[in-house]
Amino acid sequence: MARGKGLGKGYGKGGAKFVRKLSQNAKDDISFNDISRLFNKAGALRLSSLVPDHIRAILKDILVQLMKNTTIVTEYGNHKTVSQNHVRLGIKYTDGLKLTTISVKSISGYKGSKIGTKKSSSDEASTSTKKIRFKPKTTTIRRIRKLQKTGMFLIRMAPFQRLVREVGDQYMSDLRFSTDALKLIQASVEEFLTELANDSNLAAIHAERQTVMPKDVRLSLVLKGLRDSRVIYQ
Repeated sequence: MARGKGLGKGYGKGGAKFVRKLSQNAKDDISFNDISRLFNKAGALRLSSLVPDHIRAILKDILVQLMKNTTIVTEYGNHKTVSQNHVRLGIKYTDGLKLTTISVKSISGYKGSKIGTKKSSSDEASTSTKKIRFKPKTTTIRRIRKLQKTGMFLIRMAPFQRLVREVGDQYMSDLRFSTDALKLIQASVEEFLTELANDSNLAAIHAERQTVMPKDVRLSLVLKGLRDSRVIYQ
């Protein structure tokens, strides 16, 4: 089989390899499903389409503060690789974040989930002609219960780590991260965002709504004492 005329390895016409197209801004790679999982774990039934933009801005500002403190500690020790101890000190001096009590080595990345029960061959044969339709909110409540029991990361690790590296390059060139350091950053940030989602859901319930709106997120930030912080998204 003849290869293409390109300088690649010969896969396809012209020897070109498939490369996934990424957005120019790494925070835009955090999808709506990643953010909705955080709010589902907090017990929210519905989420406004405007909330993910607010959460992405809050996530970016939190990482800017955290990486600024972490790189200062790393440069003070004349290191070029961010370790878990550097992140711990950075979290200590970042407003709103706190150290997680869970061992980061036991946390795995999000692998997707299928909401539903397994069916036997007899059940599949009987329901092949008739499609099962659940009542409203049934699958959402089932998903909430499943996410509240899980101990894995709710945001996909690859786009989150790209965002961390993008923010870290702003303060220190050729910065490297250990695996445990990246996991600790994601665990602490997800814990902060889950608490924020829980407070936002309570604010929506107090307003007699099931849908979490951006004003609920802003109110929960004020209640957490971050009124004068850069984290507030205008």
